[in-house]
Amino acid sequence: MPITLLWAVDVYGRVYSLSTASGRWQRADDRLLELKRVTAGKGRSWGVGCDHRVYLNLLPSETAIRYREETYENQRWNPVDGFTDVLLPTDRWPWSDVTGTTPQPLASFTLPSFSWEWEGDWYVDHTSGDPSQTGGWEYAVDFPANFSLEKTWRSCVRRRRWIRYRRYTAQGTWAKIPLDHPKKVPLPLCDISCGGWEMSDQSGKYPYLWAVSQQGQVYFREGIHPRIPEGSNWEEVEVPREVGQISAGPGDLLWALLWDGNMLARNGLTLDSPTGTSWAEVSSPVKEVEALHVSVGLSVVWVVTKDFKVWFRRGVNSHNPCGSGWISIGGEMMMVDVGLNDQVWAVGEDRGLYFRMGVTTLEPSGSGWIPVSAHWGNRMQEIAPPRDECEFDGGLTEAFQGSVLSCTDSDSTDLGRPDSTDLGPPDSTDLGPPDSTDLGPPDSTDLGRPDSTDLGPPDSTDLGPPDSTDLGPPDSTDLGPPDSTDLGPPDSTDLGPPDSLNTSTETPAMLEGPTADPSGDPGAPEPSAVPLGAAGAGTGTPSPPPPHLASPPPSSSSVQSEAPRAFIPTSDSFITSLVSDREKTPSSSSTGPPPRAPPTSEAFPEDAAPAALLQGEELDLDAAPSLLLPSSPEEWAIAPDVPWSTVDLDQAAARISPAQRGAAAAQGDDIIGRGAAALLPSHHHHGVAGEEEEGPVWAWLSGGSCDIDASSQISWLSPTGHMTSSLSLTPLQWSQQQQQQEVHRDHEEIRKKPLERSSSVWVRQGALRWWRDWSPRRWVDVGVALEQSTSCAGKKDSILFIYYTQYDEKKYLHVFISEVTALVPVLRDVHHSFAVYTGLRTRQRWPLILAAATEEDMNHWVSLLCECCCESRGIRGPPSSQALWASTSKGDVMVHEPSYSLESPPNSPNCDLMFWRQVPGHLRWVESNSLGLVWGIGWDGTAWVYSGHGGQQPTTPGDAAAQTQTDVRSVQIYENQRWNPMTGYTDKGLPTDRPMWSDESGFKECTKSSTHPPSPRWTWVSEWSIDYNLPEGTDNDGWQYAADFPVTFHGHKTMKDFVRRRRWARKCKITVIGPWQHVPPIQLSDISVMPCLAQSRAEHVPVWALSDKGDVLCRLGVTPQVPAGTSWLHVGTDQPFKSISIGGANQVWAIARDGAVFYRGSVSPQNPAGECWYHIPSPAKQTLRQLSVGRTSVFAVDENSNLWYRQGLTPSYPQGSAWEPISNNVTKVSVGPLDQVWIIADTVQGFPAETTGAVCHRLGVGPMQPKGQSWDFGIGGGWEHISVRGNSIDRPPFPPLSSALAGSPRPSRPETQANGNAVGV
Repeated sequence: MPITLLWAVDVYGRVYSLSTASGRWQRADDRLLELKRVTAGKGRSWGVGCDHRVYLNLLPSETAIRYREETYENQRWNPVDGFTDVLLPTDRWPWSDVTGTTPQPLASFTLPSFSWEWEGDWYVDHTSGDPSQTGGWEYAVDFPANFSLEKTWRSCVRRRRWIRYRRYTAQGTWAKIPLDHPKKVPLPLCDISCGGWEMSDQSGKYPYLWAVSQQGQVYFREGIHPRIPEGSNWEEVEVPREVGQISAGPGDLLWALLWDGNMLARNGLTLDSPTGTSWAEVSSPVKEVEALHVSVGLSVVWVVTKDFKVWFRRGVNSHNPCGSGWISIGGEMMMVDVGLNDQVWAVGEDRGLYFRMGVTTLEPSGSGWIPVSAHWGNRMQEIAPPRDECEFDGGLTEAFQGSVLSCTDSDSTDLGRPDSTDLGPPDSTDLGPPDSTDLGPPDSTDLGRPDSTDLGPPDSTDLGPPDSTDLGPPDSTDLGPPDSTDLGPPDSTDLGPPDSLNTSTETPAMLEGPTADPSGDPGAPEPSAVPLGAAGAGTGTPSPPPPHLASPPPSSSSVQSEAPRAFIPTSDSFITSLVSDREKTPSSSSTGPPPRAPPTSEAFPEDAAPAALLQGEELDLDAAPSLLLPSSPEEWAIAPDVPWSTVDLDQAAARISPAQRGAAAAQGDDIIGRGAAALLPSHHHHGVAGEEEEGPVWAWLSGGSCDIDASSQISWLSPTGHMTSSLSLTPLQWSQQQQQQEVHRDHEEIRKKPLERSSSVWVRQGALRWWRDWSPRRWVDVGVALEQSTSCAGKKDSILFIYYTQYDEKKYLHVFISEVTALVPVLRDVHHSFAVYTGLRTRQRWPLILAAATEEDMNHWVSLLCECCCESRGIRGPPSSQALWASTSKGDVMVHEPSYSLESPPNSPNCDLMFWRQVPGHLRWVESNSLGLVWGIGWDGTAWVYSGHGGQQPTTPGDAAAQTQTDVRSVQIYENQRWNPMTGYTDKGLPTDRPMWSDESGFKECTKSSTHPPSPRWTWVSEWSIDYNLPEGTDNDGWQYAADFPVTFHGHKTMKDFVRRRRWARKCKITVIGPWQHVPPIQLSDISVMPCLAQSRAEHVPVWALSDKGDVLCRLGVTPQVPAGTSWLHVGTDQPFKSISIGGANQVWAIARDGAVFYRGSVSPQNPAGECWYHIPSPAKQTLRQLSVGRTSVFAVDENSNLWYRQGLTPSYPQGSAWEPISNNVTKVSVGPLDQVWIIADTVQGFPAETTGAVCHRLGVGPMQPKGQSWDFGIGGGWEHISVRGNSIDRPPFPPLSSALAGSPRPSRPETQANGNAVGV
């Protein structure tokens, strides 16, 4: 992984970078640089300074940035002087560009900024031709004709090109961008953002730069090129209202934050139009709370509102830059930044830096926040260089001028430096210039000013008052003169008034006693810890301890209990508040670890024992940090893991034995010289009291150049570290057992990810094909994205986006998964296709057709979408016992979970809003009841029983929830012929005839070679053969005859028969995995399970069936525990049957193959087969083909697709009295245990092109009106069968009180026809 940088800015404008290869912040080399904002891209970073100028930082590269300046020298020939630079008045300039329109003398070329330097002088371009012969000249007849190297007698003009290169020399540093017009006042910019280097159209382009002025205008930087990194000029982009902040993503996303808290999204960003075409306004996530900050990535948008809540924008894409909705994300942040790979960084409300872990393309919202646990400061500033002798000369030594050593920095290579000059020159500016710019200028916009837009719109006052007087006067001399090599001035007055507020915040340093002998005399007084700036510091008299040290020092427990909270700066009074906070608790956590290797006895001279470290009563305990040294090599061995802190020195000294005191006294001077300086903090680094101890207080960051992802192993992003930081004290040292317990506790916290209960987003992207069903109708390659959001309460909501391009314009479609009613595989010219239905698309008969490249991809998308549909509706597990079952003409098994209102007339939902999900398996016929029994019949007549109900798995040996299921069906085509007097029957038909090889309807041509299995899952298992099993019969060769097409055919030839046909069949087989158990051995053609009410309990459930030969069978031993039963009981009949149904109270009705209707008498649990058949008259001149019996009603369908109702059914006369027609256009009927009526309609009126077979519900069915009133059409197109015999969810006896009081009217429905044709609505 390449080494990249994370950039950040603190509240004082100091710029820091953090490398992915290290764990330490590095400050910019230019210590006078102060930036308000920084934005990073690949290989470069931009910033806006406090002077409102733009700065550029290019990462060092092996490839130099060179720009070629060129100009042309033009001459004309005259008879006197030959070729000369004296041109005609109409000619171009003597020195010009290639076009000749712009004068460009050599002296006019200057360097654009101090970041460039000339590589050499001007020279003539000799790349073409021999320089000795041509001199670089090109000749032509006249300007501006075509030039050539050959000089002819017609060559009257000539030109040659002069070249000079300039090199960019400011790589690795922050360089000012030159002004567009040096004589004009520069634009007062307040925000900047770069992006666009990964445009969707073309990747790898140079970045685009956007900026916002303090007046709210938006500017675009033109002319940025790999050879011109600074760009050329600013171009203003019109905006509808004032903008306070802007964010550009790596692709073609651009959002802007308005002063009023709303946002703008830019449309039409392309390579050809980098500034876009129009703005679209997007409201704040919460109407009452304005947006504070916005950041965009490649396909994501994050927003922080003024209550510091974080929000994620759903559905953002280059086709839909505005997105579709907001999702709340946990955490309280002041700003967020989306970097490379859509990784998210943030500045928390506590001014700490955080990283969003778990951000991937599948889960762009991530899983939780973790702190950026890197350390800060340069290594050489924190580790003192080794010296042979370390003496105190009345001031701080060079080692003491460094900062605190990081607790994770165990590298000792820096100790080998021979001197300490690397720590800074004598006049080190680390302490700040006289005007203390390190504390931030008085008008620093980073801490809030009236027009500041750093953390919000210009009118935002959330970050504090507009003044910054709390930072102290501009000429603050409390930090000492800038050329001071020690931190102790000659007198204490220069460091501030000797009050408790000032002294409590000063960082202590080890100073030599008043009578110290530089030669190191053992008789010299011991060095003592004196607070910097206290009375007597740096003078000849020791300073007395402060008055508050007269009392005994507090215990460690009390110190920890009084530890201050992490301060959240909200105004310019940050330093004052920090000082006051230090007054309460002077000790603070240090990040410095002890040295790695144990010291030897030679390293501790006996003549300089630090006895003061062992006698706490002689030290200023409230001002000096503790220095507890390991007393044994074993303690030194674990020293790198020991956390150091500023605790009470009395307590540390009290735990040291006298022997340890003596050893430390004998070894003290070298410890002080080598280690103490690295352990004791000081003022020196930035000139701000306490800032070195606590690290920078962050105000801004940019991760645009930090190339990491969720799988990157970055040391400072390890989630096993401490999740929060605090100013409270830490233990002085841990035992190994305590360390292991702490690590174990941290790991336990990580296992509970996400760190906070927040919403999340999951995205699945892919490529499919979409059938565009408007002109021009064709398949279109599209990108799809399934986006699922999970709320804090666990509720899931998903959206399916379809992105396409039409006439070079990016467009999209979206479908809310909660509105999807069915996902059905369909047969198209592209085999692997499926249809997506919604309520609206069902009514319009206009499903969304998508196709995948392979069947595996199609099944994956269908199962994924179905899972999301179930999650959005709270459907889990297998189908319930009350479910409605259906099958399609392709053999797919569909299930719908009914609600209590499905059969409730006042509040019955529309049938087109019912959600159907697919169950694994392949069946032609399916029947169910409310006890959870589901039987099915395959296309080959094989009987199957459902075994997938949770908690009710089959108990017979060898059964399983999912088994291999096979099905075989025949594919049939027809051979057609016409008779003529010359040749007899031949395949030469009339021009108006059907194709000689066609389907049964004769509309579609189907030859043997062009006919394929229904889908790729089917495979041929036989060859084409003549099918003799036709209801009308055939002759010996399989032919059927008729007078003409398409008259009814018969099986024998007559003198009037001029056409004939015969059917060819070929078998194919499919193998699927589903929760179905095979019931051998008889092949079935129809089956019926007795419907039961929800409260019914039956030992044995009656199941009646018909074999493929028409025999009547009764299944014995069927129970909810043994759904397959035990054996078949044959019931005698005089003729074969084709339809059978059992209803409530063991009513068995059947239809013979000749259309006769029969009723089976005396059927009971004790006599499951009954006694005899009673003949029921059929409707006049009609032949019934299928019937269904409910609790008290019987409905039947005849051969002409008419629906009939049997009147007069009573318990005493169950055969009824007469048939009454209800409707036509019906192919199948199903009557449930509540006498509800559902059908499969043949066609839907108004949509003749739709495939036959639509689900339809009879409305108004009740005890007083069992025939119902009208039809409600639902999903359609290829549905074969439906069973509602398991839905026994009755309407509640009394309506809910709320609905009764509300008195809401029944939802309006379209006009329907009561007892006529079943019409579409």
